[in-house]
Amino acid sequence: MTQAFGKPAEPTPGGDFVRLDDLHDRLLLIQPKKIDTVPSKQLDDDGNPKPPYERITADVVVLDGRPKIGGRSVELPYVVRDMWLSGGQLVGQIRDYVGNPETPYALGRLGRGEPNSFGTAPRILEAYDDDDAQIAVKYLEAQAPAL
Repeated sequence: MTQAFGKPAEPTPGGDFVRLDDLHDRLLLIQPKKIDTVPSKQLDDDGNPKPPYERITADVVVLDGRPKIGGRSVELPYVVRDMWLSGGQLVGQIRDYVGNPETPYALGRLGRGEPNSFGTAPRILEAYDDDDAQIAVKYLEAQAPAL
C-alpha cells in the first residue's frame, strides 16, 4: 500500500523567510492572489487589541539587485511564493490586481513613502521606468509556454 505522506525536506539554512527589508529598492513583479482581513496581535496604549488589518498573499518575483536575500545567496530572478504583504499604502496600491485576469501583476520598486505622524515611513511600490518594464516583460516571456 502506498502512503499518502512523506518525510519532510531537509531544513534550509537560515530558513526561507523573506522580509520586506530584504526587498528594499529592488524591482518586484507582484502577483497578488488573495486579500484577507486578519486580527491584529498588537495592543493599543490601553491594552486593547488594535483593529484588524488587510493582508495580501502574493507571489513576488525579485527581478534585480544583489544576489543575496536574508543573508543567503540566491539566483535572480528569485520567486517568493505565497508571501504575506501588509501595510495600508502597499496593500492599497496592489489590491486591484487580486484576481484581475487582464492585469494580474503589479510592477515597481519597493521603497518608503513619506513619514507619518509617528515618524515611520510606510512601504510603497514606487513607479517603474521603461528599463524596468523591459526586464519584467523578458521574465514573463520566458515563463510563457511555447505555442
